[in-house]
Amino acid sequence: MFEEQGVPQALFHGGFGMVAAGCIPKPTFWTFYFYKQLKCFSQECVYRDEDAVIVRNAQGYAGILWNIDEEDRNVALSFAGAGQDAAVYTLVTRTVDEICCNPLKFWHDLGEPAIPTEEETRLIKDGAWPLTESDIITAADGNANLSILVRRNGVVYFTLTRRSYTPDRGYDYDKAVSFH
Repeated sequence: MFEEQGVPQALFHGGFGMVAAGCIPKPTFWTFYFYKQLKCFSQECVYRDEDAVIVRNAQGYAGILWNIDEEDRNVALSFAGAGQDAAVYTLVTRTVDEICCNPLKFWHDLGEPAIPTEEETRLIKDGAWPLTESDIITAADGNANLSILVRRNGVVYFTLTRRSYTPDRGYDYDKAVSFH
């Protein structure tokens, strides 16, 4: 913030910063957050190029993928399953792109209200969080293979950790989610 211009009063004023007025995190905020999580996960970098950084620890892998190209793309990844053909992993992704975790788009879609209502502000704040998804990945031939969609101008933070399956006695997830 530059003191010559004073404190901006508009929700999205086009200025610098990682947080908009009203404590609404901008997508850049999450990029810095993802890098902090990556550092906390491990300090052993196993892969890095112009579109990705991946680290490893004893539980698995974590990484950040980004796409500044014009087209969406699926990033195919393969991770060593520690020599165990049937190792099972949990994949968690957190996505920030022009579609999800974009409070500016949400505000624009609401009509760019100069003074948003309490409900509009709540919606914008809700839309400022990364899309979080999970999946189960089973290693084949000793490798865990996956594909992650990274939309244009998107950033995806992921973790791929060994799954510890300890179901509750008497509870059957497959039965609970089936429609039969």
